[in-house]
Amino acid sequence: MLLQVKNLRCGYGSLEVVHGASLHVCAGEIVGLLGANGAGKSSLLKAIVGLLEPWSGAVLIGGRLTTGQPAWRSISNSTVLVPEGKMIFADMTVRENLLIGGYHNPDRVLQMDIVLGRFPRLRERLQQLGGTLSGGEQQMLALARALMSRPRLLLLDEPSMGLAPLLIKEVFAEILKMKDLGLTVLLVEQNAIATLQIADRAYVMETGEITLEGTAADLAHNPEVKRAYLGKGGQQPWRPPAMPPSFPGDSSRQGGGGTSPKPEGRDPKEGRNAKSEESRPRSSSATRSGTDADRQRLSRSARSHSGAGGAGFGFRFSDFLRFSDFGLRIWPPASARKVENRPPSSPFASPT
Repeated sequence: MLLQVKNLRCGYGSLEVVHGASLHVCAGEIVGLLGANGAGKSSLLKAIVGLLEPWSGAVLIGGRLTTGQPAWRSISNSTVLVPEGKMIFADMTVRENLLIGGYHNPDRVLQMDIVLGRFPRLRERLQQLGGTLSGGEQQMLALARALMSRPRLLLLDEPSMGLAPLLIKEVFAEILKMKDLGLTVLLVEQNAIATLQIADRAYVMETGEITLEGTAADLAHNPEVKRAYLGKGGQQPWRPPAMPPSFPGDSSRQGGGGTSPKPEGRDPKEGRNAKSEESRPRSSSATRSGTDADRQRLSRSARSHSGAGGAGFGFRFSDFLRFSDFGLRIWPPASARKVENRPPSSPFASPT
């Protein structure tokens, strides 16, 4: 066995994330590690290479105990991690990224020609900055940089994350070709369908624990794996709850899919603010006569308050306000003015 992990426990601060995980990877295998987001897959990879210190358990690479060793020692153990999110040097060219990947390799120039032969698209962009590459090209650059150190064990963390479906096929095709180079791959992925198509064996991790183990073919036909990760074929598929039967004349229930009851007093052809028949005003002789009587009472009240007919207060509101060319003026009421008692003038009187 090239890699053995025994009862590994690790976490962050006082929070335990991986609870006694155990797995093994034989030389020349592609082993998948499936699980949902937050299951502890990335933390397990970090503990294997030394980026996260294990609380307990053991990690053996090539039969040697490597638990607790610093991360830079993993290169000497021929183990390379391709982290989640590519993590390339965006401000450096493609050529500089590859040279950094082969820093410990004395034959890095020769190794670069071999790697570029597997990734011809990168050869066309050697002088291009890494940050200007597309998402698929950046993932290929991350894989090529890892191959520059000639590893025996390659740990891949979510290589398909954020890629288009066509680019995912290209990346997984390159991972499958790595098996022909004699590499051993531990592939951490949420894309269970693509992983089980290229893997020899696989593990399923849930909430920090390894819950299932088997060949890729067996896990692909496992009902629990189908239901949780492949989206079909669970033992107890979810079904919508049955709706209660509807009966004729029962206005509180509506058949055919559980629609909400129709509101009473509203025509569906009318608008949202349409009024019901009960709330609409109806024209009748009694209504018209009552309205005329109300108008007569209001007019009599207005005349009594305006002094019409010698009753009321003896002034009108319009007497106070007069409009002229100079604006608004306030005048005294007509009853307060001094009026001389003159006889009515005759139309036949001659002018003075």
